[in-house]
Amino acid sequence: MAFEIPFVTDGAREEDLRVALDGTAYRLAFAWNTTEEYWALDLRRDDGTYLFRGLRLTLGVNILRQFVAAGFPPGSLVAVDTSGQGVEAGRDDLYSGRVTLVYLTAAEVAGA
Repeated sequence: MAFEIPFVTDGAREEDLRVALDGTAYRLAFAWNTTEEYWALDLRRDDGTYLFRGLRLTLGVNILRQFVAAGFPPGSLVAVDTSGQGVEAGRDDLYSGRVTLVYLTAAEVAGA
């Protein structure tokens, strides 16, 4: 079932979250790029091995679409503007909930 990736709202601007995607544990790290003004995502296996680093979060784009090798989550990971305005995530928008990151499982993607 699709679910929203949770963000901590303690004022920090970087996250390191452990999440289960299709039953496998991964670590997600988010960082705000102050020069270009966008959120970047790192994905690691639970053991800390990087699968990718610094990919830009872009609304409506499955960030996993280019990674179909073993070890990567088999579903889709997409940034969604909950306001419906289609505006990319600003510095505070992941924490405020205006932009969320949603994971669709492999079964949901296959059934779409």
